[in-house]
Amino acid sequence: MRKKFINKGASSLSLLLVILLAAGIGYFVWVEYGQELIKPPPEEELRDIEISKVELASPSPAPKLTPKAKGTPAPLLQGKETYTISQTAGVRPRIVLAEIDPHEPKVGENQRIRVRVIDQAPISEVTISLKSDNKTTNLPPTKLVDGTNLDGTWETSWNINDSILYTYVFSFKVQGTNVKSSVDLPIRLTNQ
Repeated sequence: MRKKFINKGASSLSLLLVILLAAGIGYFVWVEYGQELIKPPPEEELRDIEISKVELASPSPAPKLTPKAKGTPAPLLQGKETYTISQTAGVRPRIVLAEIDPHEPKVGENQRIRVRVIDQAPISEVTISLKSDNKTTNLPPTKLVDGTNLDGTWETSWNINDSILYTYVFSFKVQGTNVKSSVDLPIRLTNQ
């Protein structure tokens, strides 16, 4: 009976030694390599994995896109409308004001555009173009109608020849003495 007790004790002791040995090895591995084990894989490996996933995925046909209906845009204010224009500091010549009369013209209707421009040197030319629904139109040349070529109002008028239901953007370009500037005035941009 004594022999069985010794064998049982030896087995228990052996098991305890194996557990302690495994724990010691585990601790050693964790201290030496633990930081490496919890570190994320390098970015290159991640890219390779992502590419592999993409390549393995079965291709499916692209969904058919149907154009969205533009709908009817909200009406603009009637009559004359004045816009104050702010440009980045240092821009010369400065376009400070634009007046559009009528603001929402119909095709065939006459429209007058006035632009106030200031600069420290004489302004030689102000040109205006309009991007409308189907085209861009260069408006007739402007004339200085008020003030001087250092601080004055330039004007043109024309008969509108395209609809402006969806796209209605004026572009103003000013030529001064050795300098020029430009600004766009988007009045309406729908589904752009």
